[in-house]
Amino acid sequence: MSTAFVQQIFARPDVLDCLALPAAVPGEFQVYVVPSADADPLALQRELGRTPGITVRVLRRIPRLPDGAPDRAALPRAQTADDWVPVRYPLGHRRVVVARPEHDDDGAPQTIRRLAQAAGPELVVTRSDPRTLPEALLAAATTGHCVVTVGPAGDTRLPYDRLLERGLCLAAGLARRSMLPGAKVVLALSDLADYVVAVWGCLLGGFVPVTAVEPAGDDPGALVALSERLSGAPIVTSAELAARLDGAATVAELCTAAPLRADDVHTPDPDDVAVLVLSSGSTGRPKLIQLTHRAIVENALAARQVDLIRSGETSLNWLPFDHAPALVMYLLRDAVLGCTSVHARTDYITAAPLRWLDLLQRYRVAHTWSANFGYRMLTAALARAPQRRWDLSTLRTLLNAGEQCIPAVVTEFLAEMARFGVSAASFVHMWGMAETATAASCAYFDAADNVVTHHGIDYVSMGAPAPGSRLRIVDETLRPLDEYTIGRLQVCGSRVTPGYLDSPAANAAAFTDDGWLDTGDLAFLADGKLVITGRAKDVVVVNGAKYHSHTIEELVHEIDGVRRGCVAAVGVADPELGTELLGICYVPVDSGAQQHTAARITATVGERLGLPVGVIAAVPAAEFPRTTGGKVQRAVLARRLADGELAAYVVSDGSSGTTPDCVYVTRWGPVPPSPRQHTGLRGPVVLFADESGVAAEFARQVPGRYLFVRKGAAFGRTEDGYVIDPELDEHWAVVRAELGTPQTALYLWSLAPETESSTKHLISAIQCCTQDGSVPRLITVSRGAHVLTGTESGTVAAAAAAAVTAVYRQEYPGSEAVHIDLAETAPEHTAADLAAALADHSTAYPELAWRQGRPYLPALTKIDAPVSAPSSLRAQGRYVVFGGTGGIGTELVRSLVATWRAQVLVIGRRSIDSTENAVWHRDTRNDAQVEYAAVDLRDDAAVRAAVAGAEARWGAPLDGIVHLAGEYRLRPLRAEQAADWDLTTTGHLRGLVIAAELLRQRPGAHLIIGSSLMGEFPAAGCAAYAATNAISRALTTQLRRGDRTPITRLAWSLWRATGVNAGNRYEAAAAARGFLAMRPGDAVGLTMETLCRPPGDYQIGIDRRGTDVRALIDDTRDLALTEPAAATPRADLTPAAATTLTHMIQALDGFTGLPLSAHTPLSALGRTSVQMVQVHARLEGALDTAIPHEMFFAATTLGALAGALHAGR
Repeated sequence: MSTAFVQQIFARPDVLDCLALPAAVPGEFQVYVVPSADADPLALQRELGRTPGITVRVLRRIPRLPDGAPDRAALPRAQTADDWVPVRYPLGHRRVVVARPEHDDDGAPQTIRRLAQAAGPELVVTRSDPRTLPEALLAAATTGHCVVTVGPAGDTRLPYDRLLERGLCLAAGLARRSMLPGAKVVLALSDLADYVVAVWGCLLGGFVPVTAVEPAGDDPGALVALSERLSGAPIVTSAELAARLDGAATVAELCTAAPLRADDVHTPDPDDVAVLVLSSGSTGRPKLIQLTHRAIVENALAARQVDLIRSGETSLNWLPFDHAPALVMYLLRDAVLGCTSVHARTDYITAAPLRWLDLLQRYRVAHTWSANFGYRMLTAALARAPQRRWDLSTLRTLLNAGEQCIPAVVTEFLAEMARFGVSAASFVHMWGMAETATAASCAYFDAADNVVTHHGIDYVSMGAPAPGSRLRIVDETLRPLDEYTIGRLQVCGSRVTPGYLDSPAANAAAFTDDGWLDTGDLAFLADGKLVITGRAKDVVVVNGAKYHSHTIEELVHEIDGVRRGCVAAVGVADPELGTELLGICYVPVDSGAQQHTAARITATVGERLGLPVGVIAAVPAAEFPRTTGGKVQRAVLARRLADGELAAYVVSDGSSGTTPDCVYVTRWGPVPPSPRQHTGLRGPVVLFADESGVAAEFARQVPGRYLFVRKGAAFGRTEDGYVIDPELDEHWAVVRAELGTPQTALYLWSLAPETESSTKHLISAIQCCTQDGSVPRLITVSRGAHVLTGTESGTVAAAAAAAVTAVYRQEYPGSEAVHIDLAETAPEHTAADLAAALADHSTAYPELAWRQGRPYLPALTKIDAPVSAPSSLRAQGRYVVFGGTGGIGTELVRSLVATWRAQVLVIGRRSIDSTENAVWHRDTRNDAQVEYAAVDLRDDAAVRAAVAGAEARWGAPLDGIVHLAGEYRLRPLRAEQAADWDLTTTGHLRGLVIAAELLRQRPGAHLIIGSSLMGEFPAAGCAAYAATNAISRALTTQLRRGDRTPITRLAWSLWRATGVNAGNRYEAAAAARGFLAMRPGDAVGLTMETLCRPPGDYQIGIDRRGTDVRALIDDTRDLALTEPAAATPRADLTPAAATTLTHMIQALDGFTGLPLSAHTPLSALGRTSVQMVQVHARLEGALDTAIPHEMFFAATTLGALAGALHAGR
């Protein structure tokens, strides 16, 4: 393999490490890559895997020997998969970084908050606007515009005045059948012109149409059932089908009647039901959604108000009319506004997607739409016809609606369309549903706030509510949530359906008492704009991580003892944990081997996805529910599990509950250097020059465009920059005003061991360089901060600089910020080491050290050795707890007094009442075991006096100090104040110094420090907290080395519903980053177990799947495999079935844009009903055989479908 190719991989921003080795086949290579935190491992594997002759493995980490060389023996052999969360979009647009809520100095959140509720502007209705659809149709007939229908037979033009004539005839024909206004009519018409006439006739006569698909086969049973459900509603359909159905009629037959007189046109109330729309039938019998005249007319007026269409323009739709947008958002909207409405048959476009563009050009169309699949389909077609050209300069909007917006699809599509006069400014994404008469919010794709970054995850904003719409986000109990908190999306307004027809149960489930409709979507509001995150159904959420049911089900299908096609993965609520447990329901092949099968299910899901199985039920086939179309009814099984109806079928897997394996330590180790041809410095470079001469040496060794900023007592300009007093804001203001737009900020002031000022000055430097939206690459440098060779001094101040740099990297995605720790050498050697480090690919990591010509990187090593040492705690010991009044402190104090029978002095700043004091004594025998002193930890003398007083009362010296005090200040870097950055005066650091001094005088006493993983792995907005924790960690290391003081430092993840985590809105985001939400009992247990280990720094509650930690975990699990490898054969397929599978893959190749294999889920091939119809049709055509719908939907994968097709032969 060429060195250039490996260098290309290393140069990717989504790759942290890479290793290429020869494969068993001559000329082929195995490439191992480690992705960055914001990379999509599966997408990375697929993209790199397109290169011929290589096989790509995406790992957490490449194993290394002690000297840093790759440990080839430790590279994974089997495809040991591991899950990763969450999905991220590869966006190239501007981000809106979510601001965290401000906190008071004492850490308590401020009471000001913004609820997730938003309302669109008032709808503008003019005197000339229609109020009902008959009124709109009568007005349209005077405009000179028309409907055009397009299909294989050619184009048919239907002027609105001619449509009115034929519609009046059809209305008369229906009335002649003794039908009264309000009666329902089923329309099953594949002929578009006939369909349009039928819709107009129904509306003019006051009849309520419901659109159904005209059956393609010989079974009209679904139509008959729908008619019977609507009290024998007549069916208007084709001549062929009408001949076989009693009471059915054709459009031609009905139009033979004399037309209604204009005076006889029905005059409805605006709130009367105008049309019925069938919901998706995926969860049972489809619901009948009622839409009123007001809803449909106001939808059109709202579109006009936000300039999505103007009267007289032309639109194009090619989606079927059983979809609400085709009927409501195009056909009827265009009539209301007096527009020309072009409609093409769906199969006419899908058979040759470039016809879409032909029609846009032919009719000078201004507006069209599709869901993602249509744009993906068109992009693929354009790639196959690069010579074709169209003039699409009249196109004003391309609407993306109907499914989740995928920016990568849109970006690729727009790149193909640019040469035809289409710009990104024309692309609009919209959220809505049939129940809201389509659009409830919309946004332009190229808007500045199009992409919202929420806890490191990129989402697409669906925009503000449309005129007349209101949105809100609530939790499962309907409690209103704050903005940026994911919950259930509810909508309200005059366009919302009045309810589902004759479905009181569905209405009760969908509507709240105050009239809000629950949409079934999960979302949050960002500054009043809607962001959709997914659907509430068909997803299992465990500890904040989402798992798609089909992924889990495909794994279980492969297990012996499980009947194919009879598996459901569902979420079952666990009130104690406050999350969902994974439930697996399956139909067993052998009722006598259920426990063995259950054990296999637990092991397989755990090994492949890292996901624990909470409950397994072996359900008899007769009780395994499916829809009439053959789809598994997961919601029914989930409800029956939760209600205990399947308790008799629950199977034990023979395992016992254990504490999560989640305790780690950080260890640094060498990796081989991976040099590149450049340092990665982009000019101009603002160089904050140190006073030891490293900056001058570096500029001499690495020539470039530098602007020096040096420290001095007075302000001055030099030939190469400035001299400033960094304590003076006015000096910074001058530099900021004259700086321009720097590309890199190289901060060398952190080379000096000044704890009090260096970090404060770094904050000022960042604010100076990020003016006017500039986001330079930030590089901070230290010397001897990490003790790796034993010769370093362990500089404490540099730890804060590294933490702030990590926060900068979070707050400014794509900034490639990095902190580099160098050896303590002469300036010329330090400069040379810095140049070498910057020219190494290891700078892709947020932090590295450079020693003796090679990089050192941190790794999280799991602590799994058995506990054998005695605990650091002593039974009946005497302890002082700094800051024990919070939730975590309360739990630990209770454990000390109840389990260890310790005597405890709690020291905190505030006074407490008797109720709080009583909490510590719960389950204890002696109220005198706990004392409390209200003392400021920054007051050295007062703390010493409180401790001395307690020891006098105890009659013995203390045995240890538990230091839990800390301050939270959530504030983005741009809003920080340099004056607030005297970190040594904080209660945490001052308390740590006092505690160490107290213990020096008490040999044998143990110091236990409590911290947070949020400080170990900084997030946006927490620079001060992260810097304080980093200094604490460095100071602890220094104290251990100097005084040999036994110190254990514990960094916890989240204590569920405890202390500051009570009602934590960011728990799901923290879980996605890799921080478990632990029950207090588990957290205390893990803490006590860890205290039985040697003194050191421990991280408790790490989930190795999280985005922030996965690349640091010291193991070699694959990250990209969420399904079996494509090359993994299906042992259960006969040779004939395997041949069929090959034909199926060939038929679908290129259709989805995905690599296909036996293990590809069918659900991944089509996200909408139209796509699934296309998939079904393609497979039937390729195989020249009919595939029953029930079989098609029952098969979970392509391999399963191939096997099912041959099972009965």
